Amino acid sequence: MNCWKSINVTKQYGLHRLYFISFLTGLLSFIILYVPVSIMHGTHAVKEIGMIGFIAAILLLPIVHACMHILPLILVKKRINLKKYRARSLLLPSLAYTQQFLSKRMSIAIALAPTLFYYLSRNARQLSFRRL
Repeated sequence: MNCWKSINVTKQYGLHRLYFISFLTGLLSFIILYVPVSIMHGTHAVKEIGMIGFIAAILLLPIVHACMHILPLILVKKRINLKKYRARSLLLPSLAYTQQFLSKRMSIAIALAPTLFYYLSRNARQLSFRRL
């Protein structure tokens, strides 16, 4: 194999195993991070004020995540084709792809885009609220 983009991870490991590994990674990160974060923030009374907003944010999360992957392609003016496919779940996922060549750096930037946009927006908020 000469190209790292040609590895089909779903075919190699299986979809159910990938979902299982993803679930275990999320569970493990929660278990590891829960205690330090709860020690840092202390104990507070639980108020369930924002439950509807939280549920809406959880439902919109996959859509926003996909848009964050598509945004670098839009910024470099690559033509994007959106293909919707029907899934068994209530949410209808869509697949975005381009027929133009992408360099290795661009592929890495697209893969890291949601993380980069999150941290850039977070740092911009912190700088804007900092007192001079």
